[in-house]
Amino acid sequence: MSQQTRRRQRLNLWKQQVRQAAETGWSDGSPPLTGALALQVIYFYQNHELDIDNIVKPIQDALIGLIYDDDVQITDILICKRQLDKTFKIRNPSLVLEQGLSKNQEFLYISISQYPKQKVLELWTI
Repeated sequence: MSQQTRRRQRLNLWKQQVRQAAETGWSDGSPPLTGALALQVIYFYQNHELDIDNIVKPIQDALIGLIYDDDVQITDILICKRQLDKTFKIRNPSLVLEQGLSKNQEFLYISISQYPKQKVLELWTI
């Protein structure tokens, strides 16, 4: 679901769905994470391919107050999409990722880690 959608009710339902899934994985009652965080989103799809840069903001918003206090804490983002009927290689998948792949249905894999490497790559300036 894109943050840019005109269907606000559908967007809010999507955020609730993301939050409920996160609550399931965050069930130990831990407080929100503090400090700098890295967010990784992998979109596994079948036929309907979404524009991946538009799906991140609703995910970030859905996790505020549960996984972290504010999405300003996210300093690094990695977004990927992979078509399920194509060949790709995954090394050392987590149990959650294995479960998602075993269903052979469209899904999002979301991972958040603390203290990302604060390395600056010098590519070019504009």
